Amino acid sequence: MQYTVNVYQTELLFLALGLMLFAVIQNARHLNSENLATKG
Repeated sequence: MQYTVNVYQTELLFLALGLMLFAVIQNARHLNSENLATKG
């Protein structure tokens, strides 16, 4: 029982990290596109 709980928590942790990474990448792309638009 303890093992399944640990696996579940680990999967949630990786999922949260993945979502955070995705949000950071999307934010960086948005900032880059804005900078290119203002420069161009």
